Amino acid sequence: MERGLPDGAATQCFWRQELIVGRGGNGLASTVTCRRCGRTPDASFAFCPYCGTPLSGAAYRGFSVGTPTTVLPPAAASYPPWTTGTPVSYARRREVDRTRTGVLLLAAGSAIGWIPVISILGGLLVLIGAILVILGRQAFGAAHERNVLIAIVLYVIGLVGAFLLAGSFLSSIETAASLPATEAASAVVSAFDGFLIGSVIVGIFSGLATVLFLWALLDLPGKILIWASFVSSFVILGVVWAVITGQLGNAVASAFVGSPPDLGPLIALDNQLNSLRLLDILPDLLAAGAAYVAWARIVQGRIPERRGSPLPPG
Repeated sequence: MERGLPDGAATQCFWRQELIVGRGGNGLASTVTCRRCGRTPDASFAFCPYCGTPLSGAAYRGFSVGTPTTVLPPAAASYPPWTTGTPVSYARRREVDRTRTGVLLLAAGSAIGWIPVISILGGLLVLIGAILVILGRQAFGAAHERNVLIAIVLYVIGLVGAFLLAGSFLSSIETAASLPATEAASAVVSAFDGFLIGSVIVGIFSGLATVLFLWALLDLPGKILIWASFVSSFVILGVVWAVITGQLGNAVASAFVGSPPDLGPLIALDNQLNSLRLLDILPDLLAAGAAYVAWARIVQGRIPERRGSPLPPG
């Protein structure tokens, strides 16, 4: 018996209602069956801890106390648009928020990545967005999580390949510089051809990584955009190859063979190459459009939910 309280006095909380009885109570069962979900929580609970349904006929502290005159209902809750009426855990909502922010940063970074002056900022936004998508990869099903992990592997392979390719190209150029002038031009052209072939191979890995990164988040129009970005990047690389290769031999020959060396053709070729890089606007904007489609689908709640029961509250 609690001192200072009259017989039959009661206290009540959100999930558990405890009635403190002074004298004369009768012992009851320690559990009660919820009429909604069928589970059997402790009889001291006023509401089912699994579904929130008020429990009728519950016993409190092992005594029969009758029907409570006042019942505190569960607090009203509003859930994000990607739910289907089932309470979603904080951990899952955090994953969804990370992915939503990540794909938005991917869209922004890709949209400005082709601009020479701020391309570094675009690359930084893409990097941060990719990290957020990786952290939230479990939010949209097993297929998306698998695709993201495969994309990470492909991207790492492409990154390692890019470093090896750059090192090989610089080594070839250094070797060509030590050759006689008549052989240096052909050695530089050969090194450049090898660099472009290597770029195609590296681009396949990194391009497929980009496709897989967003694939499970996209509908048909979004998938068309991401594939168009992938294909157009190789078309542009082919155009660069066709334009540059035909002029590279003469430009290098003028620089190595002439006396004094004439660097004008090489400078003109470099300016032309910088102009051709502006063609990257096409694949970059297509990739940005695909990322925006993924972002819009998340915001509108059109992304399929993750299978299985929600995570426990975090």
